[in-house]
Parts: sequence; structure tokens; C-alpha cells
Amino acid sequence: AGSPKQSAPAQMEDVLRADYGDAAQKALNDAARAKSKPSSTARRERPPAPELPAMERDKPYRPPFWESKKFGEPYGDFNRVAKPKAVVVVPKPPAGVPTTDLKGRPVLRDNATMRASGKLSTGKAGGAAAVAPVAALAKKTGRLSVKEEEAIDAAYRHNLAVGNRLQELEEQMRLALKARRQLHCAERELLMNAFARVDPDKTRVVSVERFVEVWKTFGVDVTDREARAAFNKYGQTRDGSLPYPVFTEALLVGKARLVGMSSEVRRGAFPLNRPAEEYQFHGKILYPQCRKGVFTPSGWDGSPARRSCKAPDATMELTWVHGYARDCLANNLFYTATGEIVYFTAALGIVYDKDAHSQRFFTGHDDDVKCLAMSNARDLCASGQVGKYPYVCVWDPATCEEKKKLRHPAVRGIAAVGFCRDAKLLASVGMDNNHTIFVWDWRAGKCAHEVKGHTDVPPKVYGIAFDPFGPDPTAFLSYGVNHIKWWSKPEGSKTYAEESGKFAPAAKKHAVMSAAWLPSGRCVTGTPDGAIAVWDSRERKCVRVVRAHAAGPQVTREDGPPTHHGVRCLRLRADHKTLLSAGADGHVISWDVSSGDLKEGSVLGATPVKRRSGSDTPNPPVFRGLDCAPGSDVFVAGTHRSEVWEIDDTPRVLIHGHSGDLYGVAWNPAAPTEFATASEGEHVHVWCAASRKLQRAVALGSKARCVGYSPDGGELAVGCKNGGVHVLDAKSLIRLKWMKTLGEYVTDVKFSPDGELLAAASADQRIDVYERKGGYKKIATCRGHSATVRHLDWCAESKILRTVCGAYEILYFDARTGRQVTANQRDTKWATWTSVLGFDVMGIWRDGSDGTDINACDVSKSRRHVACADDFGGVSLLNYPCVVEDAPCAVGRGHSSHVMNVRFSPDDDWVVSVGGKDRAVFQWRFKEKVRETHKTAPAPWEAAEAELRGKARGAAAPGGTRSAAPWETPPALKQ
Repeated sequence: AGSPKQSAPAQMEDVLRADYGDAAQKALNDAARAKSKPSSTARRERPPAPELPAMERDKPYRPPFWESKKFGEPYGDFNRVAKPKAVVVVPKPPAGVPTTDLKGRPVLRDNATMRASGKLSTGKAGGAAAVAPVAALAKKTGRLSVKEEEAIDAAYRHNLAVGNRLQELEEQMRLALKARRQLHCAERELLMNAFARVDPDKTRVVSVERFVEVWKTFGVDVTDREARAAFNKYGQTRDGSLPYPVFTEALLVGKARLVGMSSEVRRGAFPLNRPAEEYQFHGKILYPQCRKGVFTPSGWDGSPARRSCKAPDATMELTWVHGYARDCLANNLFYTATGEIVYFTAALGIVYDKDAHSQRFFTGHDDDVKCLAMSNARDLCASGQVGKYPYVCVWDPATCEEKKKLRHPAVRGIAAVGFCRDAKLLASVGMDNNHTIFVWDWRAGKCAHEVKGHTDVPPKVYGIAFDPFGPDPTAFLSYGVNHIKWWSKPEGSKTYAEESGKFAPAAKKHAVMSAAWLPSGRCVTGTPDGAIAVWDSRERKCVRVVRAHAAGPQVTREDGPPTHHGVRCLRLRADHKTLLSAGADGHVISWDVSSGDLKEGSVLGATPVKRRSGSDTPNPPVFRGLDCAPGSDVFVAGTHRSEVWEIDDTPRVLIHGHSGDLYGVAWNPAAPTEFATASEGEHVHVWCAASRKLQRAVALGSKARCVGYSPDGGELAVGCKNGGVHVLDAKSLIRLKWMKTLGEYVTDVKFSPDGELLAAASADQRIDVYERKGGYKKIATCRGHSATVRHLDWCAESKILRTVCGAYEILYFDARTGRQVTANQRDTKWATWTSVLGFDVMGIWRDGSDGTDINACDVSKSRRHVACADDFGGVSLLNYPCVVEDAPCAVGRGHSSHVMNVRFSPDDDWVVSVGGKDRAVFQWRFKEKVRETHKTAPAPWEAAEAELRGKARGAAAPGGTRSAAPWETPPALKQ
């Protein structure tokens, strides 16, 4: 505590003296400590903030090959702006001189008088050649005089006078040089020698007159106006001369390299609804979703951008949906009072008329539909969806018109829904952790009751069923994982009370998969092992378990643990005497419940559900939905294969679908109404768009991800998840070849336009090319991408491949050698355009979207429209090319979550989109308001013309299928 200059022993001695009672020493120590320690009230100085680096600014444009150290600042079209207006600078008036009159109006003064007195000056702002107009100011700052500046400015004022004539002139110059070249004197040396002869002083610049003179020696007539246009394009010095080394290099260098060297860069797509002049940009464009820039095509005049600003002059109408939502917790398949069939797929409610083979759609949902209920009168439907603030729609199946929309709080989604006996009340179950049950007076739009259904991580409640026979029409039961609960309102109570069912001793606790009420008041429920449990509703306990169906294959429960499929479907016929049950063994069993009970010997019969010609898989169908036709013995069933069956004397499939995630779709070029789809359910389906039916199908034995037809329509290539590629005969679907050269899943397969090559892109960042004539021998591997290759397209000449990867990069490859092509391909004609990146489609991306929000796109064969599939359940239609930001579009809704692919038909009459997780195939009828002939010559920037219309084939004979293996007899039928 002593002075800091003291030694350590001396300081210690001072401390000890103070501790032993030396008051004077203690005071000295305290004073020294206070002096050395900063005051707590003193404000501490903050360290200076680190200096931030200056913001990077765009560099001024330099023409290709321009050397500023030799020729100074370049002038030309690239830095010319509108001639600025003169800015009048009025000095502050001297003190005491009023600037306004008594009424506040400005006092006007004589400008000539003020200018003579030196109090008024003029100036110009902006422009590369803008100078001060006052000679005195020019001398003071060392700049040129007004006359000198105007003379220089006039030298490059004629910048747009020749239009596209300059491009034709440049081509004539190149041809003239090529015709005069010799073995040891190339075009560049010829032109440099010619310029040197008119430049005896070796200034390396020429005037307009000398430029015209040089080209006259080569037999090319150049006018003064055309020469000035060339000077403006390639850059000129301050005195209006052209550096001929710069011009020579730029004229003779490759066109693609010249574009790449241009440092004129635009950021983002063109703005919406701007004057045509703003779209006449030539150079490089950078936008966030593309890692490398794209270039405007040669001959781009900006006129197509005006069409991009307009709404698409075409429509898409949804006409058919293939598929059925198999991932449901409760029954989702019903007959209407008129015999039509109601179910849901993706975000659509579908009403199917089997007699007319037509569909109607309820489109009131904007996200995945998870549950469906039908009133007892079969005249009302209720469907619930997922979402942060989900809702239930009550709608009329006869007209598909919405009756009421019941908005719920933040419960993540609706797991189950059900009508009461007279359809006055509607109950719904949320997907929150409490599985909140809402009871609605739906016609008034009010929630009458809200109770906790079951506390656990969702989904644990599978369904809800009102009592259709008891004295209390408002009573209902809910069921799910390891529980069943009865809900009723006791006398005098304003809310519902629950009573849980007791499983023991008749049964072990299990997940209740389905439930139905019997007229006696008893309930029957399905179990995971295929049995049916009978419950006494009064005592709330299980009284017996009856053997019914086989347990079926092991599956993963919705909340994670493994289980068996069990009995998912229980339905009481309209006579209230017969119960139907369906499980995982391919049989629908009829039970006699006329006594009000279900026992072992109550079986009336069992109906196996299988195709008459045999099945393409040895496994029987697993049932997820079931309903009985009113007034008949016919019933309808939905299976795990996303199929809808109607079972009568001749069982048949009404609706076909895929059983796995759906990614691939392709049209047959030789048959405009035929297309193929491929899914991870190990199947490839071939459909007819006109008849809306499945033509033929084949089981591959491996999960499929993409599909592509050969140009003649004779072969079909299928890329698989294991990295293999199948080549099938398009008619019989018999495998012709199997290649396994890729390590990860195949993302895209396409035949070359001439049909000689097949390219397959994969997730291992490479593309393999196979030769068709050589038995699909691999001839090249294209490497260079740093992420999964997502899309590929062939050029019209079948030489170049364009590929797009998950790292937002566009690369080009020579298909025969596999080498990367670094030359600019802005003028290459493409046979197809399915890549989501590029100049022609840079406007399809919405504000704030990343490079994964659009999964696929396709350009119509008329080259007038582009369709896009996005992550938000939409199929967007825009005018092509789409080069402006926020381009107007028409969006088709109905898919849930990610739409994985979309394709136009060869005759532009149809658009087909496929959803990934919803496993649905949507057919859209496409109609152009003004249909143009496809024989019109394309613009220079447009992609190549392709074969557009093929002669439709006759219906191909269905391929052979393997016969089904013998099915296991249901336990209920065993002695």
C-alpha cells in the first residue's frame, strides 16, 4: 500500500505497521491506495471502435482489352447519360436585402445584373464528359474550355443511330479478314498492319476518317455514322480517337469470351413494368439464386421482357388427380347419398363420379388435409388440415361449395373430426400436446366446448365417433394410442366429462386403431394384432377380444415406435345388422351383429380383394379406408398403395396411385396423351391423359426417382435411388438394360435429341453419358459440380449438356468427352429447358426465396410459357421468357407441401405435376388464349425448335404381371 517506487519488502513493512495499530501509517496507506486506484465515479474511457472497412463500390466500366494507362479514360455508349440540365446557383443575398415581399412571394431579380456582378454562376452535374460551362472556372481547375468540351462531346453523341447494323458490319469485317489471311499472316496481324500504315506517328489510335479508309482497303464500306457507333461501342479517347489495338482484339476474339470479359454487370432480374429502354441491357446479370452470372443473348432488344411483365395469356384447369391419401389416422373414404365417392388427396377434397369417370374438387384448404368425416345423412362433409392456425371446412359434396370454415387456435393441425347424429354439432381434435377436443355449433361458427383430450406427444388420438343410437346424441368416444375415452355431459354440467376405458383383464393395453358403435350400445374397436375388441359402453370396459384378421406387416407408428397395421377399418352397414372389417391381410370380413354383440362365430363371410389377372406384388393390400354403399352390398376400400377399390361381384380399382414418394414424370414424344411417372414405391406407371386411366405398370424392384423417354418413344429410362438406371421397352415395360455406374441416387435422365446418347445425373456430383447403339456402354463422365446435380438439358445438336446443381451453379459439358465447356453458351439452342437457373427463367424466383424453393420447371413446346413447381404446393404458370422480378403468374393449388416435378405434353394440351410426399399426380388442362403456330422462326435468343407433335399410337397392350402368391387365411375363418 506504500509508494509504487518502494521495494516489495518495504511495502510489506508499511502494511504490517498499519495492521499492528500505527494509525499514521494506515492513513498513509489509504491515501496511496486511493491515489493509485481510479475513482468508481470516474467515467471510464471506452476503447476506440474498430474502423469498419469502406463499402465496396462497383468499379467503373472498362471495355474489353482497354488499357487506361495508355489511353486514359474510355468514352462511349457505356458511360453516356442524358445531357444534364444547367443548375442555377444563386448566392445568399447580402444582409438586409429581403428575399420575399410582404405577402411571402419570392422577389425576382435580374439574372443578367447578378451574373455581371459575379454573383450568379451555372454548372452541370453528372455525365462522363460534363464540364463547368464558365471559361474562367475551366482555366482555374485546369479543365477544357466549353468549345473544346462540346467538340469532344459531339464526337460520340451518335450512339444509337445504326441499330443492329453494327453487328452485321462486324460480321462482314471478320469475313473480309478471313478471306485475306495467309499461312503466316493471320487476321489479327493483317488488321494491325493496315492500321499501322495510316498511323505513321505510331500513336496507336485512329480517327473516324482513317478507320473508314482502312476498311475500304478490305472491301468493306463503312459510313461515318457506323464508324462513330463502333467507336462508342469499343471505347474512344477523350479527343474522339479509337485505339486500334483494343478494337482489333475485341473484334477477333471469340464471341463467348468477349461476353465473359465484359465487366458491365447488372444485379438482379429486370424490374417490373419499366420503359423498354431499361430492358435493352447487354452484359452479365447476377441474381441471388444463381452462383454464376447469366448473359443476355445476342440480338436481345428487350422486347420479350415487356411480355414477361404481363399476366400469362393461358390457363390451367385441374381435371384429374391420380392417388388417394393413405396416410390417415382414421377412415377417410365415404359414399354420398347419390352413390358418389368422397375422399381426399393432398390439399383437395375429391368427389368421384364412377359412372361418368369424372372428379369434382373442393379447394377450400391451403395445406395438407389430415381427416375427413361424413354426416349420417351423407349430405355434408367436414375436413381438417394442418397449419399453425388450422381450420375445419364444412362443405357440400354435391356442389363442392363451402358451408362454414371453423378456425382453430394454434394446435398445429386437426387430427380427427366427426359429426353428431343430427349433424348439429361437430367435434374436432387438435394436434397439440393436449390433443384438445373442440365441440362446435358449426352452423353458428361457435365453439361450444373445449376440453383436454389426451396429454402426450402427438399424434396419440386417432379418431372420434359420436353415438348414433343412444339417448344422448351429444355423447361420443375418442380413441388412439393405449386409450379409449367416453365423453358425455352429466346432468347440470356445462362441459364434457371423460371416462377412460379399462382394457384388463380381457385384453392387454394396446393402441385402438378404429372404432364403431353397435345398436345395443356396445362398441367394437380394431387392435394392432388384427383382432376386434368388444366394449361395454356402460361399464367402460373391454369384455372380449375376437380373432379377425392377420396382423400384417410391421410398420412404424405415426409417433415413432414399431407396430403392426392391424384393423384400421370398421363399418356398420345401413341395416345395422352387418359389420364390415378390413385389415392387413387383403380380406374384408362380414360379421353378424344383429344380436347387438360380436362373437367368434359371428362371421358371415370374407371377400378377398385382388386383381382378376393377378397382382404385380405377392403382398395383399393393406386397407386404410372402408365404407358401404347405401341400399346395396357393394363397398369401397382404400389401400396402402394409394388405390381406391369398389368390391362387388367383380372387384375393380377405381383410382390408381403410387405407394411411395413421387418424383419423376415424362411425356412420350410419340404419343401426346401418354406419360410415365416413377416413385420410390418401386413402380413405374404409364397413364393416358385423355382417358384418365392407368395403361400399364411395372415393379422395378428398386426405388425410382426419375424417368425419361427416347425421342422415338420406343424406350423408357428410369433412374433409381440406388444409383442404377433401368432401360425399359416403352410398350411392354420389359427391361432391356440395367446400368449401375453411379454411387448415389439418380436425379435426372434424358435422351439426346438425336436419340444416340443417354445422360444420367446423380447426387454424387457427376453425370454419366451412355451410348445407345453400343448397348448403353458408358462413354463419358462429366465432373465439376460441388453439390447434387439436380437438372440437365441437351442442346439441339446433341453435343452440349447443361447441368444445374444444388450449389446454384450452371455448368456445360461436352457429352462425348465429358470435358467441361468454358465458352459462353448464351446463344446455344436447347432442345428442352427444365433447369431452374438461367437467363430465360431468372424471373421465376420470388422475393426472399432461396435456391431450393423451386424444384422444377418446364417450357412449353410453343416457347411461350413456363410452368414451375415449388415448395409451397403451387404450380405456377408464367410467360416465357421470364426475365423480370415479381413476374405476374397464375398459380394452381391442390398439392400439399413440395411439388417435385412438372412437365408440358408434346402438343401443349396438358400439364402434369407430381407431389413428393402427397404421392399424387395432377392433370391440368392447358389452354393458350392465342395459340401460335410452332413453325414460326424463333428469335436469336430463343432455344431450339423441337419436334412438337407426334402421331398418337394405339393403346399399348398391358404388360405381363406376376401372379400373386397364396394369401394367408384370416384367423376368423380358421377352424
